[in-house]
Amino acid sequence: MELRIQQFSAAQLKTLIVHEMRKFASALEYGSTISDLHEIKEHLRSLLDTLTLKEEEDIHKIAAEFIPQSKR
Repeated sequence: MELRIQQFSAAQLKTLIVHEMRKFASALEYGSTISDLHEIKEHLRSLLDTLTLKEEEDIHKIAAEFIPQSKR
């Protein structure tokens, strides 16, 4: 699953995160088990970590384009 998640764009990851947050809220509302809530929380954490890394990569790519490299 982790490798598949890494292939998503930042926008797709954000959509998945919103979906998982709604799923968590519904699980709370309808009295899901602690293990179900924990599973959703861990999936959310994985999505958020992947999104953070992807956004950092994007920032570095943009910075590399706009900040000239020093001559060596």
